[in-house]
Amino acid sequence: PNTPVPFTYNIGGGTPSGGSISGFVYNDLDGDGVKDTNESGIASRTVYIDSDNDSVLDAGEKSAVTNASGQYTLTSVNAGTHKVREVLPAGWSQTFPTNPLSYSILTTGNEYICGLDFGMKDDTLLLSGIVYTDVNGNGLFDGNDVRLPNQLVRITGANGNYNIFTNSF
Repeated sequence: PNTPVPFTYNIGGGTPSGGSISGFVYNDLDGDGVKDTNESGIASRTVYIDSDNDSVLDAGEKSAVTNASGQYTLTSVNAGTHKVREVLPAGWSQTFPTNPLSYSILTTGNEYICGLDFGMKDDTLLLSGIVYTDVNGNGLFDGNDVRLPNQLVRITGANGNYNIFTNSF
C-alpha cells in the first residue's frame, strides 16, 4: 500500500519461542513519507530494537540489516514492548514514520509483525561542472572555451529556487 499499515500474524500455539518484526526501508525521493512506485528499497541499512530508548544502536541490542530489496527481519523477538528504529546515516533524514521517528510495538513473543516500514531521504546534493563561455557554440567545453569563475548558478525545481555560488575553475 502507499501508506503502510502494520499488522500481526500469530505463528502458532504452544510456548512462545520468540516472534519476528519485519518491514522495508525505502528511498523516499520526494520526501513525502509515502512510498511511491518509483521509490525502491535501500540495501545495507540497519534497523534495531532500541531496548534502552536512547535512539542509539548499542552493543547487545537486536538489529538487522536490509537486503538488496530493502527488506529486514528482526528474529527471536521476545514478549514485551519494543521501540523499533533505524540508524540514519549522515546526510539522510527519516520521512516515515515521523513524530516519533520509531515504532512502539507490544508483542506476546510469538507473533510475526510486519509492515514496519521506514522512509529515508538523501539530503546531500552534489553538483559539479564548469561555467564557461561556449566560444564555438557546440555545447561542449573544449579548448577555445573560456572558464568563468565566481558565477551565480540558479537551480529551479518543484520546491522553489536554490542559488549556488560557485568559486571554482
